[in-house]
Amino acid sequence: MKVISIGADMSPLLTGQVDVVTGWLTNTTAIKVLGPDIAELTQWDAGVRLYALPYYAAVKTLETQPKVIEAFLRATAKGWHDVRANRDQAVDLLVKEYPNLKREDERVAVDVMLEYAFGGAAQTQGWGAMDPAVWQEQISTYAELGQFTARTPKVEDVISLDALKATAAARAMKG
Repeated sequence: MKVISIGADMSPLLTGQVDVVTGWLTNTTAIKVLGPDIAELTQWDAGVRLYALPYYAAVKTLETQPKVIEAFLRATAKGWHDVRANRDQAVDLLVKEYPNLKREDERVAVDVMLEYAFGGAAQTQGWGAMDPAVWQEQISTYAELGQFTARTPKVEDVISLDALKATAAARAMKG
């Protein structure tokens, strides 16, 4: 296999310069040129189970400022729920802030993005829900690929569910 960097431009696939391209399903402006008959294979479907849209915090912040993290998660959950309930208005705000975006493409993209934000465990546990077993799969995959130079971390080394537990009511599915 020969890897060729093409960025977000899909024309090399259309012109036969490459056989396959990678991209983000949320980048609807780039992928719509491929037409309706594209075959999609997500990382998740291919066995690389990485969460979309994660937020990261320093261990020190988690330990010393848990209320700040919880407030952030409550506010962010409210924002995601508002987008879910008011997709057109959310896209209007996005395009107003970033006028280089195409509204019709972003309206399609918001539906894709919301599938990530509210799919999987979020359907029963609310926005932002994560399963430690999925994190363990990630760690095991990275270990199998030799990605850790010192030691393979344990799940508890890389994930804390404390803030998610503390904000469960604010993150719960609405409507």
